Amino acid sequence: MTMATPVLTIAPGLNDRLEGSDLGVQFTFGVTRAGDSTVPVSVGFRVTSTQASANDFLDKDLQVALDYPVGTLTMAAGETSKTISVVVSSDRFFEPDERFDITLFNPVDAVLGTQTTSSGIIRNDDPGDVLPVYRFAKISNGAYFFTGSLGERNQIIASFPDFRAEGVGFFAYAEASAGAPVYRFANLNNGGYFFTGSLAERDATIANYPNMRYEGSTFSVASSTAPGAQPVYRLANLTNGGYLYTTAAAERDAALSLGFWRNEGVSFYAPAPSVVTDPSDASLAWTELAPESAMTATPDSLWV
Repeated sequence: MTMATPVLTIAPGLNDRLEGSDLGVQFTFGVTRAGDSTVPVSVGFRVTSTQASANDFLDKDLQVALDYPVGTLTMAAGETSKTISVVVSSDRFFEPDERFDITLFNPVDAVLGTQTTSSGIIRNDDPGDVLPVYRFAKISNGAYFFTGSLGERNQIIASFPDFRAEGVGFFAYAEASAGAPVYRFANLNNGGYFFTGSLAERDATIANYPNMRYEGSTFSVASSTAPGAQPVYRLANLTNGGYLYTTAAAERDAALSLGFWRNEGVSFYAPAPSVVTDPSDASLAWTELAPESAMTATPDSLWV
């Protein structure tokens, strides 16, 4: 009786693993044989990617690879399944998730089945580098401004004496792709600024409040589940339409005790570290500005 020609296939689907931070992480891909199992067979395999580079992989000696992995899988007589191992180089640097494909080719004493390619996703598990977000208080009315740009910070200090520098309010990711964007609006009525991490709130503000000038995405922040992430609380000043953003629950509570701040909950999450660098420098406009001295307005006329 003639045995059917061996047919080799690779398991479909997506092999998904964290990249880790030690020597390397192993991805395994199953190859199966159908048909005649009485003879030895072999097949080549190669890794390709448009996202991961060759040095994201380790060679057979567990050294950083100079080219994408290529090899041969052999099945002895009687074997009907075997695995291919691809080792990814671990690191401690933030980078986007990266996909790679592994493809079978050049079978010997066998043919390829319909499933010849499988894929892996190298999941980033490193936090992005963080940069400070600087905080300013507008002396004339207690409105707040935040910027992650050192150049913008320096320009404000040099050119706008009405804005008092209050150090670092919290931190944001250096790479925009490391987190979620925070959108900035300038209030044309009072010179204050509004920030939101909500795309829906951004769009509603653009559509419904012509006095709020949209200034784009200004910095990138963490998800609520990111290690060390700290909530950034948002408070609305009911006397001047300004907004305060703080990671300090004590500052939030002290502001609320004054009676003219409204608690609007957590606006977004700042990556660690997220501390004011020198609280002694921040005598804080919300403690100095009583409602009588703030910009004249009524809550009903404010953008809220």
